[in-house]
Amino acid sequence: MEQLINCDSGNSKLAKTTGETVGFRVAGLGLSPYTYGGRGNLCPSAGACVHTCVLRECGRMVMKNVRAAGERKTNLFFDDRKGFIAQVKSDIKRVTKTSTRRGLKQSIRLNVATDLPFESIDRSIFTDNPTVSFYDYTKIAKRALNAHKLPKNYELTYSYSENSKNSELIDILEAGNNVAVITDTYYWAGNMAKIPTSVNIDGKVFKTVDGDLHDYRLKDIDGVGVVVILRGKGGRAKVAAAVNDGFMLEDTGSAQLQIPTDSERLTQKGIGISTRRFNAQDPIELTISASDKSTLAIAAA
Repeated sequence: MEQLINCDSGNSKLAKTTGETVGFRVAGLGLSPYTYGGRGNLCPSAGACVHTCVLRECGRMVMKNVRAAGERKTNLFFDDRKGFIAQVKSDIKRVTKTSTRRGLKQSIRLNVATDLPFESIDRSIFTDNPTVSFYDYTKIAKRALNAHKLPKNYELTYSYSENSKNSELIDILEAGNNVAVITDTYYWAGNMAKIPTSVNIDGKVFKTVDGDLHDYRLKDIDGVGVVVILRGKGGRAKVAAAVNDGFMLEDTGSAQLQIPTDSERLTQKGIGISTRRFNAQDPIELTISASDKSTLAIAAA
C-alpha cells in the first residue's frame, strides 16, 4: 500500500522545517482539501479561504502528481477506512523510528490540508503513539473550544476567518490554547517583514509569535494563549483579495494588530443589522440586510 504519511506531503513548509533548532521532525498526511478530492467536504468550516488556499493553489500543490497523490489518499480514506488507519499507524512507526535514530522527537500533522476530527475518527492513532506530538490547525471552533477533551498528545491551533466570533477567540486564548491569524504582512521568496507584536481583540491584548519561522504548532515551542501570525502567500493579488474577503487581515504597520469586531466583520461581508421599535409596548423589529439588497425582518418581543 502507498505510504500515506511522509516528511513533506507536498507542503514546502513541512519540507523546509527541520528539527535542528527545536528538536522535532515533522511528517504529515496530505489529503485533498475542501471538495477537491470529489468525495465530500473535508474542510467543513471553510469560507473565503477556498479562493486562496495555499494548500491547493501554491507551490508544489499545483503539480498534477501531488494533487493525484492527495486524491488517492482521499479515496482510500473513504473506501477502506480500516486499511487507511492501519497504514497511517504503520507510517507513524516508520517515520518515528527514523527520527529517533537521528536524535529527534517526532511530530505529526494529520490534517496538512484538511480539517477532519481524527480524535473522533480513531483515537487509537494517538493513544498507540504516546511519544509522538500531534498537531493541526482547525477552523472548527467547537474543536478548539473543546481542546481539553483531545488526546493528551494532540494540540489544535484555531484558525481565524471572516466567520470567527471574537468571544470564541477570547475563550480559546484564555483557556491556554492558541489562535492563528493570517495577515498581508510582506512575504516574498522567504523575505519576511516583521509581524505585529500583539493583537487586540475587543480590548483584550494577546502576545504574538511568528508562525512562518517553522511549522511546529506546539505549545512547548509557541507558548500558551498566543496569536500565531502567518503571512499571506500566493502573490499580492490573491492576498489583497483575501483581505477584502476578511479571511486575511491588513497589517497597517502598527505594533498592535486590531481584530475587527463581530459587527465590523458582518459589514465587510455586506450584511447590515438594524433594530427599531415605534412604541415601548411594541416588539423590537430586527432587520438584516445583505449586499444584494435583500432584507429579512424579524419581530421579537
